[in-house]
Amino acid sequence: MKIILSRKGFDSSSGGCPSPIFPDGRMVSLPIPDKQSPIRYRDIQWQEYNLGSLLSDFTGDRVPPSHFAHLDPDINRKSLSRQPGWRPIFGQTGAAQGHLKKNHIQVGDIFLFFGLFRNVIETPGRREWDKCSPSRHVLWGWLQIDEIQKVDSCSLSRYGWAKYHPHFHRSSDRNNTIYIAQGFYLYPE
Repeated sequence: MKIILSRKGFDSSSGGCPSPIFPDGRMVSLPIPDKQSPIRYRDIQWQEYNLGSLLSDFTGDRVPPSHFAHLDPDINRKSLSRQPGWRPIFGQTGAAQGHLKKNHIQVGDIFLFFGLFRNVIETPGRREWDKCSPSRHVLWGWLQIDEIQKVDSCSLSRYGWAKYHPHFHRSSDRNNTIYIAQGFYLYPE
């Protein structure tokens, strides 16, 4: 079994800020912007929060709630309305997928997801970065591979539940690959 570290979520170059750690210790990885995705930030739910409203607070509307989000990996069942048969899913393409293929990533291997996070302060009607808290990298989830599929050759009768995923909305690319989970963990779920 191989373990693959995979950096995901907002940072200074993708999104412009870290992902938040709330005063009670809960944290959410903010998916990076993606104009090709069919998913908007305002469509994504995380516990009692809508990601669109969180982004307004943390980016000062640089990334508006109507912007499209690359929800990948998608391992939180409650983040969107789901089709029957939904399973946690993760996509890779380009050089990143080439690296995974070269290293013979296979069923049973595990992706560990980490990203840049920072504490936030919540006051009535307002959320802001804790100026005393440095940004730091945090492990926030994992996915153990059950299936590996090339997107261009996926059977939509079998994988129609995944058609919403950003990797199904890219130009044809023989390297575009999805990894479907046999096990996963999201902190906190």
